[in-house]
Amino acid sequence: MSKLRMQAHRGVSTEYPENTMTAFRAAAAQGYPIIELDPAVTKDGAVVVLHDGTVNRTGRRADGTAPETPTPIRSLTLAEARALEYGSWFGAAFCGEPIPLLSDVLAFADEAGLVVKIDNKYQNFPESEQEALFAVLRGSSAALAITFSTLAWGERIAAAFPAAELHYDGPVTEENLHALAALAGGRRPTVWLAYPCRRTDWVKVPRADEALCALVKRYADLGVWILAEEEERRVARDVFRCDVIETTGSLKP
Repeated sequence: MSKLRMQAHRGVSTEYPENTMTAFRAAAAQGYPIIELDPAVTKDGAVVVLHDGTVNRTGRRADGTAPETPTPIRSLTLAEARALEYGSWFGAAFCGEPIPLLSDVLAFADEAGLVVKIDNKYQNFPESEQEALFAVLRGSSAALAITFSTLAWGERIAAAFPAAELHYDGPVTEENLHALAALAGGRRPTVWLAYPCRRTDWVKVPRADEALCALVKRYADLGVWILAEEEERRVARDVFRCDVIETTGSLKP
């Protein structure tokens, strides 16, 4: 079994504002080998890091207020997005945190020796935003892991980024796993399953159990998300035999 890797979901987002350089630097300092993040694209084509489609939940004006009406990130230029700060919603100590450019996160990760895992939200981007994202990824020498939820997207990612880790979070069937292993072309992909707990009660597909995890392990490495308790880590490691654990930061490497 390969060494268990810990993945920081949006950085160490239990202790720092999610998807910020502060959260990503904390992940490196605390020893997480993988950081997960959410790409977004501004009106003028800058690729930034933000989970939501709008800035309202995490963005704040200088006076501490959020925009009153839904404000999509793609409706703002980079300068307009950076007129807001993205830390004070989490805590006053983080006031002034800027929205990060993906290129800056990649440069930091490359220097720190981190793998950057890209969430699959890009699959729903318009083509121009997909191309903007892929251009930034192609221009980086950072170690990448790219998530996709369909085999068609897996084929595109495998062809476009032959050095990237392939991370699949779509329907898990033996037929799909066999096809995934084939398109990986000798690389061992990672397949993600939700850990059965209250945090994943909303998940509609089968969550991790011993039999399903054993099936995945025949074809791929196994990732399990999103864990917060030591007992969950023990089950994921010793019962499910997983290779990667995703946590928001409550579990440390």
